[in-house]
Amino acid sequence: YQRRVHGGFEGGAQSRFVMFVRRFEYRDTEGALLETTADPVGFSLEPKQHVLEARITGHRLSRKRHGARPCLAHADNPKRMVAVLPSTKTSTTVHARRVDLAMHPASVQAPNQAIDLSADIIHPGMYTLFFFDCMKEKGTYSFDIEVHEYNVLNGVPMYLPPGKRPLPTVLLGFAVAFLVMAVSWRRLRMRRKWSDLHLIMEAVVWLSALTSLFGAAYYWQLDRTGSSTWLTMLFYHGPHTLVWLLSLLAVFLVGCGWGSREREPLTAVWRCTAAALVVFTLMTCISSIVVEEQCEGTPFWSTSRRVRQITGGLAGILAILPLLFRIYVAPPPKIGRLQVVGPGAMGACPRAPPFFLSGGV
Repeated sequence: YQRRVHGGFEGGAQSRFVMFVRRFEYRDTEGALLETTADPVGFSLEPKQHVLEARITGHRLSRKRHGARPCLAHADNPKRMVAVLPSTKTSTTVHARRVDLAMHPASVQAPNQAIDLSADIIHPGMYTLFFFDCMKEKGTYSFDIEVHEYNVLNGVPMYLPPGKRPLPTVLLGFAVAFLVMAVSWRRLRMRRKWSDLHLIMEAVVWLSALTSLFGAAYYWQLDRTGSSTWLTMLFYHGPHTLVWLLSLLAVFLVGCGWGSREREPLTAVWRCTAAALVVFTLMTCISSIVVEEQCEGTPFWSTSRRVRQITGGLAGILAILPLLFRIYVAPPPKIGRLQVVGPGAMGACPRAPPFFLSGGV
C-alpha cells in the first residue's frame, strides 16, 4: 500500500495528517488471529524528494527476496514516523517515532483508532505513506483505514497542494479564452463554406471551453472538500475524453485527404484503422480517469497506468499512420507542364514548384 500526498505539505502548523484505523487483522497460516507479531507490521509516513523515489521504495516493498519481504524498519531514516502492531522485536524500528496499533478481533467492533502525525510534519515537501510487513513467516493481513491529509490556510482546510491550488482560476481563464475562440471560429465559418474537418475542429474548441469550465469546478471542489462527486467527475472527464477523441480523429482524417473541400472516401482499411483509433483512445481516457481518481500504489492503479501508456502510444501511432503512408508509401501526385509567360520566362518547366517561378503564369 502506498499513498502519496500530491505536491506536498506546507509544513509546520499548517499541515494535517490523521489516519483512522477502522480495522486491522493479522492471521497466521492456520487462520488464527495474532495479538502480537514477531516482527514489525504497520504503516510508515516518510518524506520523499520526488515521486520517483517514492515509487522505487514502493516497488521494493512489493517484491520478495529469498522468501521474505524487504522491510522499511531495516532502513535508517531519522524522519520516519511509524505506526506498528505490538511486536516482540521493538529494536527494529530504529530512528522512528513509534505508535502502537491495537489489534481488532474479528468478532468485536473495536472503536476507530485515530493516529495524528501532524506534529511530525515539520518541513514542507512531499510525504508518502507505506504499508510494510517484516514478518518472515507467511501470514495474511486485512485492514481498513481512512487518511485525512490537507493544509490549513487562514483556518480553512485546503486539500489541493500549493502547486495545484491556482488550478481553478487558471482553468477558468482558459475557459473564457476558448469560448472567445469558439465564437470567432463560428462567425468566420458562417461567412465561408468550409469542409467537414473544420466542423470537427470547431467542436474541439467548444468542448475545450466546457472541459476548462468544469475542470475549474472539479478542482475547486477537490480543494474545499477533498473529494469530488460523480456528477462533477462526469461533466469534467466526459468533454475531456471527447476533446482527445476528436483531436486524434482530425489528425487521422487530414492524413486520409480530408483537408480539401472534396474529401476522399475512406477505404475499408482506413475505416478499420479509425475504429481501432477510437477504441484505443477511449481505453486511454478511461484508464487516465482511474489513475487520477484512485490511490497510487494499489494494483488496479498500476494496471491502469500500464494500460494508459500502451493504448496511448498505439492511439498516437494510428493517428499519424495515414500521414506517414502518404509521405513515404503512396505515389506522388502527377504534375503537368507549366508554361511560363512574361519577363524572365524560363519556358516549359516540368514539376517546377510555384515559389520558383518568376513572372506571370
